[in-house]
Amino acid sequence: MRHSRAKLNHPLVVLLMLLSLSAIAEASWQIRQSDTKTDLHGLHFVSTMNGWVVGAQGFIQRTPDGGRTWLQQSLDTSYNLYDVYFCNNDTGWVIGDNGSIWYTTDAGATWSPQTSGVTQPLYRMSFLDAQQGWIVGSFGTILHTRDGGKNWEAQYGDTNMALRDVRFVNEQIGWIVGANGVILHTTTGGSRWVRQSAQITDFLYGAAFLNAQEGWIVGDNGTILHTRDGGQRWEKQKSSAVGALYSVYFTNPNQGWCVGDQGYILETLNGGVAWSEAKPGVQSPLHALSLVQNSLWTVGEKGVIVQNSDIPMLTEFVRTDKTVETDLERPHEPLTKTGNLTIRSEPLKASVYLNGQLRDGVTPVTISDLVPGRYQIKLAHKGRGTITQYVYVKEGETSLVQARMPSRNTAIGAFISVLTVSGIAVAIAIGLIQ
Repeated sequence: MRHSRAKLNHPLVVLLMLLSLSAIAEASWQIRQSDTKTDLHGLHFVSTMNGWVVGAQGFIQRTPDGGRTWLQQSLDTSYNLYDVYFCNNDTGWVIGDNGSIWYTTDAGATWSPQTSGVTQPLYRMSFLDAQQGWIVGSFGTILHTRDGGKNWEAQYGDTNMALRDVRFVNEQIGWIVGANGVILHTTTGGSRWVRQSAQITDFLYGAAFLNAQEGWIVGDNGTILHTRDGGQRWEKQKSSAVGALYSVYFTNPNQGWCVGDQGYILETLNGGVAWSEAKPGVQSPLHALSLVQNSLWTVGEKGVIVQNSDIPMLTEFVRTDKTVETDLERPHEPLTKTGNLTIRSEPLKASVYLNGQLRDGVTPVTISDLVPGRYQIKLAHKGRGTITQYVYVKEGETSLVQARMPSRNTAIGAFISVLTVSGIAVAIAIGLIQ
């Protein structure tokens, strides 16, 4: 059965797609130290200004000004803290070793302990609102609250493995991942957990789900798993990472990030078909991600805090829920069509980077047999600077990208993308430089 994309073939939709690309520039990462060398394990931002980080030996700090300053907060504990979550500017939770759960209603000025009923380390939590949430930890620990943590109830997952992340998309549907390739799934709010198999034994650390069908899991040895059918099937995705990946986050079916050992920050713009590596200049393992508006944060060992304040909020137009359903109707149909990309520049002989990777040759150049999806193109010309664009490659078509490199005396460059859709050539000029 043919993959239906009728909505995307409308000329107006195509034009809007192209216009949405005009505001996208290559993202930049900045290291923001928090005046500590303490290992940081978790963070959460509720707005571009307000965020918290937690770490070893009861460490917790808050920023009220978008990371310019970090203020120490006090918890009466020396336990390692692994995760923090706030449902608004005032109400939040922190979890850590020895079954510890702490709760605040005044933005962390004061913290009160909650009774978990367990002594195992607690690693990650997932809250739907101020009342309902789940926590996972060592030895198969699963906890659930319906009243904001006044009462925590144990759930049974039929495993004694360490569980490292939990994600719920609504009150009924959620996933848990952990050691030895454990993936647990529930459609009953956790009253019953069922094993899913990805046929791996790697330690799994992080998960991200957009809805009841599509999600990603990351773990040891650069493992990235993807499902589009609620976990009935898991497919491995390739990346440059060889160490552990600890956290993953997606904003839509195309745009996502994961972080891990050796300061890995990986980004995808086509749902994980291709992952490019950002190089913020840190070597410490990075443990967690938090995104609010166009600002993405990650933290790691030795007090490292890294921020990208220029994340483009891409309009999701490659795959809609209807598209996912269409794919599920034909789960065994292979992807047979690819697309091509022709890149030209003025002047000629610009180096070409595709999804962060330097390609052989210089402009003009044609790159063939690309898997359909969104790609990042960066052109670099000696003495003329760089220019960056995101372009969508379609099945069976050739996308033409023409770039006018910045002149030596001006900071303005132009990108002209031409895509042929249903026989109609659509062109748009975009002013982007780096």
